[in-house]
Amino acid sequence: MKIKNKLCLLITIFMLTGCYNYRELNDLAITTAFGIDKDENGYKMTFQVVNTKKSSSQDNDSGNPKIIVYEQTGKTTQEAARKIILESPKRVYANHVVLLVIDENVAKEGIENVLDLLFRDAESRKQYMVLISKGTTAKEILQTLTPLEAVNAQDILKSIIADSKYYGMSEDITLESLMESLINSKKEIILPSIKLIGNKEISSSKENIESSNTSAKVILGEMAIFKNNKLVGYATEKESIALSYIRGKLNDTIVTMECPNNKDKYFSVELIGVKTKKKANKNKLEVTLDITGNGSIAEIYCDYNLEKIKTIDTLEKNIEKHITNEIKNSIKSLNNRYQSDIYDFKELFYKTNPKFYNIIKKDYYDKYFNNIKIKINTNIKLIEKGTITKVIKDEE
Repeated sequence: MKIKNKLCLLITIFMLTGCYNYRELNDLAITTAFGIDKDENGYKMTFQVVNTKKSSSQDNDSGNPKIIVYEQTGKTTQEAARKIILESPKRVYANHVVLLVIDENVAKEGIENVLDLLFRDAESRKQYMVLISKGTTAKEILQTLTPLEAVNAQDILKSIIADSKYYGMSEDITLESLMESLINSKKEIILPSIKLIGNKEISSSKENIESSNTSAKVILGEMAIFKNNKLVGYATEKESIALSYIRGKLNDTIVTMECPNNKDKYFSVELIGVKTKKKANKNKLEVTLDITGNGSIAEIYCDYNLEKIKTIDTLEKNIEKHITNEIKNSIKSLNNRYQSDIYDFKELFYKTNPKFYNIIKKDYYDKYFNNIKIKINTNIKLIEKGTITKVIKDEE
């Protein structure tokens, strides 16, 4: 009898339990992206919210918008965010956010000034991507309608992931990894950028996605360069890819080069499985980059006989030399313009030999940074020549 009573008591307890912070889905504004812009009174916060209103099949074509954009201003981002309730009848729910877009004018003043709220927020995950809006506002980015994804935050997210995997101009950086860089005195920040091109006036209207070639497009930009947590400029497309090599973030990419005997013709090689290992000398300002990867000839118009091993060896050496030169030229150009250790060399010296790091850390930029000797060892193996081994030529 006692056992039965205990079982009944346990069943009753389980039936009475629930979530202490349970909220009805219909009472929440499911947020997919944040935007932070400058405002004359402080900051403007933009929230991209999924429109969960049901529509009948009859009005589906004329359609409700799939996203709703709310914006408010405040002296702090917290004040602006809380004032969203003045527009939205539902409470903002941030656990599904995939994107944070920060206006470049905000970033120039210091990115840490606007991130405290997001770092402290216990409700939202910290795995969403962070980007800098280049030449436009964060609000304009988030309200632009995109043709392939009803929620443009998902469109941008997929573009970042695809680029980081297959091209290497952008690096997918989450809020969590940004937090780690901000609190690490041995690291400088680097973030991908996003641009809006075309007719901005209709970017948020349905007219923008009624054509096969949209009038306004959101596209990924080059990497944004920071120094002391402030935006100082942007890398070029080539420099952005070179940074991916240096930082060990490159997976696959395309290398296009001129034909040696004909500067009007080119060949392209797809690099796959690229890996970079960085080593620092224990007692010298010296860093070694060991870059390896496999290559597949994607397109070629040079007068080459691909059936010969000697030809393949020559191509491999040319590709290796090209990559090495691109990286060296990019480092030189970026250092001349920005004087920022976006390569994480400073942290590398610290991990290799803390005593040597303590010697150079105080006057790192004034005395040591420009004197770092960089050795680059590149090893690329061409493993695929395509389905044909002969080069297609114009008939005489």
